[in-house]
Amino acid sequence: MVDDEEQREATIQKRILEITKLFQQATKKDDLDFILRRFNLKCIKNNKKRSPIGLKMAIKYKIIKMAIQEPDDIFDYDYFCKVNQSKEASVHTINP
Repeated sequence: MVDDEEQREATIQKRILEITKLFQQATKKDDLDFILRRFNLKCIKNNKKRSPIGLKMAIKYKIIKMAIQEPDDIFDYDYFCKVNQSKEASVHTINP
C-alpha cells in the first residue's frame, strides 16, 4: 500500500515536471494545445468533462497552471465564468 502511494506520488511529480517544462517553453496557442492533448487535460463545462481545445488561450493557460498546482483536480469552467461575471457585476455597481 505504501509502495503504491509512493509510486503514485512519483508519477505525479514526473508529470508535473514535464508539464512545467513544456509550459515554460510555450509561446503560441498550438504549444498550449499540445500540452492539453499530450497530458489529456480536461475541464468541466456544462457539468461534463470536456476538452478545452476550443476555449480561449487565457483559459488554456489557467487550465495548465491548475494541472501543475493542483494535479488531482479538474478546472471548472462553469464556476470560473460565474465568478468572473460576479466580479464584473460588482465593478459595474461600484463604478457606474
